[in-house]
Parts: sequence; structure tokens; C-alpha cells
Amino acid sequence: MRNFNQYLSEPNKSKKREGNTNFFIPENTISPPKSTRIPVFYNPLGEFKRDVMVTIVKTINRKNNNSMNFADALSGIGIGAIRVANESNVDRIFINDLNKKSLEFANLNVSINNLQDKSYISNLEAKHFLMSHGKSEQRFDFIEIDPFGCPSEFIDSAIQSININGVISLTATDGPVLCGIYPKVSLKKYGGYSLNTEYSSEIGVRLMYGSLASSALRYNLGICPLFSHTNKHYSKIYSQITHKYTRTLDNIGFLSHCFNCGYRQLAEAIIFSCTLCESNLRYAGPLWTGELFDAGIISDCTSLSNTPKETKLFDTSILECSIAEPFYVSDNITNILKKSSLPLFEIIEKMSNSGFKSSPTIFNPNGFRTEANIDEIKRLLN
Repeated sequence: MRNFNQYLSEPNKSKKREGNTNFFIPENTISPPKSTRIPVFYNPLGEFKRDVMVTIVKTINRKNNNSMNFADALSGIGIGAIRVANESNVDRIFINDLNKKSLEFANLNVSINNLQDKSYISNLEAKHFLMSHGKSEQRFDFIEIDPFGCPSEFIDSAIQSININGVISLTATDGPVLCGIYPKVSLKKYGGYSLNTEYSSEIGVRLMYGSLASSALRYNLGICPLFSHTNKHYSKIYSQITHKYTRTLDNIGFLSHCFNCGYRQLAEAIIFSCTLCESNLRYAGPLWTGELFDAGIISDCTSLSNTPKETKLFDTSILECSIAEPFYVSDNITNILKKSSLPLFEIIEKMSNSGFKSSPTIFNPNGFRTEANIDEIKRLLN
């Protein structure tokens, strides 16, 4: 690697800032790194995703008495890990990438943030990097896996290199697979069929948790979901890895959906006939049928979040975390009823006033969760 002054004198780089962290990126770095036009990838659209990760790491690190070892197995130029070190006061960060040019910028960014004493940079294939930390004294407290496409191929290596009660964060960018456009590809990659519905974003998250749970169970371990969120570019989950696998076994099942009336049900087994209209149901899974959020972690995140957008995300997820039923989309309901669109708050108020626990959802700005079934929703909104 070249020295620090050589980095600073290089042309064709730009200075950026996210959160409280300054860093350099190569110019024209929006295209993926497989492109021949550029050697390094930086995605400005991922800034909010990194904001959320920093807040979650900060929250968990406080519970660990500021002694966390954080690893980014596919770090690119290292911005996620460097922000974590700079803004969350973790003990050590491990930055790994196979792209040597990316690591040159990672070294530069570590230096300008004065993080040399707590940073370890390696140039390895991600699975090799993770497995090289498989010994108990070398394992991590938090592993970030953010590839292009599906993260599943890295899960086994991550589980073998995470401390018990440590956290694995997975990002998926293969939306069409998770959202039911290619259900057989989902089965191959995530171990469960996807399904194309108005709440496909939630199904995708449940498939990701299901894939993580399946790998953990092979090692007599379990998972405890902490937080998850999506947008049109990615789906992201955070989960603790625990010794307790019984609860994990109890939360693997299927989602059955009626495309005739809109009924949906999470259950241990596939439901083949709709309990409301007796139509044949289609299903997604196996997948995670349990809770998607940890209310305690999210409450602490709310107090530590740095932007209104983050605070709104965490506040909304607290409202919905106690409702297990998959969410509905308000416009779909009013279209079925052939009524004008209703404000979301009015729908939630009607549900709540009728004794059904209800809330908005972070998975869709027009979505809501409720304990009412589809027939009860239609009756109340008609």
C-alpha cells in the first residue's frame, strides 16, 4: 500500500460526508464494481441504510459496555465500518474486501478519521475472511454482510465466526427473487418459495430470516430478530444469534394467501383452503413466522437516532412490532370496495375503535397492520 501523503495528492477523488464522518471516494463511482468503467463502488443511495446501522450498532455496543468487534466482510471502500468506528465507539473494526483499489481508499479513510489503532484491513474472499475468525477467541460481535444480490452464500461462514449473542446483519438486493417474481430461484437461494402479493416486501424479509434460521439450526443455534427494513433497492435484517434454538424451530412455517378474497395466514403448516371463501390458497416458505422486531432494542435506537427519518422509522416499527399479522395496503382495500381512498390514519382509527389492535407499517407508506381479518376490515371500511 502507498503512504498517506500519496493518497492525498492523488487526483480524481472527491470528499464526502455522512453522519459525523468525512471520507474520500473515487470520482464517478456510482456504477457497480463489475463495470469496466470504474474500479471501485460507492453507493450514495445507501446512506440512510448506513445511518440506521450505525444507530443499531451504537445501541448494541452500549449494552456490550463499548467492547464490540465489528466486521464488514464485503466492505468496499469501508464507509460502513468507518462510520461505525467513528460514531459508535466500538472497540475494533475489521474491513475486508477482495478489491485492492477499494482497500486503498479504505486505508485513506481510516487515516483521515484517525482510526488506525482500532482498524484491521484485509484483502480476502469474504467467506475465507469470516472462516479465518472461526476460533472462539477471534470471533466477532457484529458481522455486516452487504453483497450485490443474495447474501445466503455467506451465512454459514458468518454463523461460525459470530460470538453467541452477537448480531448478523444481512442485506439483499435481489428484489424480484424475494418478492415473488422468481419463486423457484427464491427456493434455491433462500430455501423457501416467495410469493407476489401487496406485502411481498415483508415476505422477502421473512424468507431472509428463515434462511438465517435454517443455517443457525444446523449448528444447534437459534436466532432472535432485532430489526428489519426495506426500500425499493434492498431488504435488510438484523438478528442476534443465540444458544436457544427451540423458539427458532417454533417460528419456522409458511404463509398461505388467498388471491380471491385477500385472506392471509402465518402458520406452522401450509393451509390449502381459505377459511373465509373456501378458495384454494397459494403459499410462501418455509420462512420465519415470528416477530420481526425487538421492542427493547428499537426503543433504545429511537433515543439514539440522529435524523427525523430514522426516528420515524423506529417509532413506527415500535407501533407494529406487537402485531403478528402480515400488513395490508389501504389502496388495495378501497379498490376492492370500489370506494375512494381513505387516509391511513382514518383506517387505523376505525380498526382500533372497533377493538382491533392496528398500526402503520414501515414496509409500505400506505400499509397498515391489524388483528382484524380481511372480511372484518372490509365490513368496517364499507
